[in-house]
Amino acid sequence: MYIMYATTGRLFARLAFPLLTAALFFLAGCSGDDAPTSPSETWSNNSVKFDVEWKDGAVRFDSTDMNDLVSIDTAQQIFTFRSSNAKVDDLQAGSVIVVNDYTIRRVTNVSASGGNTVVRTSAAALTDAVNKADIKWDYGVEFKAEPIIKALRKDGASVTQVTVDSLKFEIKIGAYGYKGEMKLYGDSASVKLFVEKLLGGVKVAEFSLVGMMKRFRSTGVVKIENGQLKEFKTENNNARGEFVLKATVAGSGNDLNIKVPLTLVKYPIAGLPFFTVDIKALVVMNSVVPPDGSTLLEVKFTYDADQGLQYDAASTKVLPIFNLKKKDFEKMRDPRTGASSPIAVSVGMALPRYELVLFNTTLAWFHLAYLIGGDYTPHFPPCQQAKASFIGACGWGLGALGGAVLTGEKTLWQVDKVLLKTGECP
Repeated sequence: MYIMYATTGRLFARLAFPLLTAALFFLAGCSGDDAPTSPSETWSNNSVKFDVEWKDGAVRFDSTDMNDLVSIDTAQQIFTFRSSNAKVDDLQAGSVIVVNDYTIRRVTNVSASGGNTVVRTSAAALTDAVNKADIKWDYGVEFKAEPIIKALRKDGASVTQVTVDSLKFEIKIGAYGYKGEMKLYGDSASVKLFVEKLLGGVKVAEFSLVGMMKRFRSTGVVKIENGQLKEFKTENNNARGEFVLKATVAGSGNDLNIKVPLTLVKYPIAGLPFFTVDIKALVVMNSVVPPDGSTLLEVKFTYDADQGLQYDAASTKVLPIFNLKKKDFEKMRDPRTGASSPIAVSVGMALPRYELVLFNTTLAWFHLAYLIGGDYTPHFPPCQQAKASFIGACGWGLGALGGAVLTGEKTLWQVDKVLLKTGECP
């Protein structure tokens, strides 16, 4: 379809924006100012419950056994224990192991290597290890330097802690350089994320997302009875923020179906083995820009939303929960896109993208995504236009909890706005 663009002019312009919108759907305080949340705002204490009845056959390696864990191949999920650990004597193909607060796996092969025992594994669900579980949490996610630095470095970023509450990071992926700055207030964080593309050492494109996101609460329930999932519910309450998305492009060439997720924060939920809350930034691009083409787009987005998911055991369906209290966007300057030949630019960022993770598997995700696009065709007939979309989406994959393998995604809302339309546009 992109080759056809060279001869039909507007085909790519018509397709790029919807394609990028689809990518943002399915990847995976409402004051709107830049001041931190008021310290007087009500903020509950964290509470968690982890009441589990383990199956008799589950082999549990607790914290004291970790001294005998020689290594973990995280890519293949191969565990090497000292053979002196008595628990490894009971392992055989089909055994289910619980590795402290790290993971639950099913053994596929056990072999000796010197004085060690090598345990190869495959995926296992929580219900493979427990008969009964009553798990609940009400956890406040705030912004602190340590988990943010750890998450960024795990993604391969170079991180510099400027002060106790501010940091900078850089990472290069292909032709794109990603730079970011974060100022942390605990109850909120200001974020500056810049994406640059270089051609021959010259910067030809820059996309930026600058703004503020507020702290939020993650709540949830997991109930298992007789080895079957009976209830699952998770919500993120009071997710609020304001971001300005800007695109400056000049002769940048083609950027087709670019998708880059960056993990900004990874919070283990204290008291809940295996569970973490991740916050990611998702960058997507879909553009064709000729050598003399350029565009300038800048839009501010503001949101205040509660988002959640609930599993209904009777129907075995997952039902989204959301309360959108505020959604708004406005152009910050008049958009401009032009070239001597057809041009189309679409860029989107999803931030924050929240993920609830159970032993390295995403159970549920929610994100707020911002998309801007501009296109210009000088003939057949001439048309210049610019659009913006504000999207709320969610997805789920509950196989790690046991029972039916439930996966899906859903658009919670989409608001579109035409920022500019001149000429003989369709």
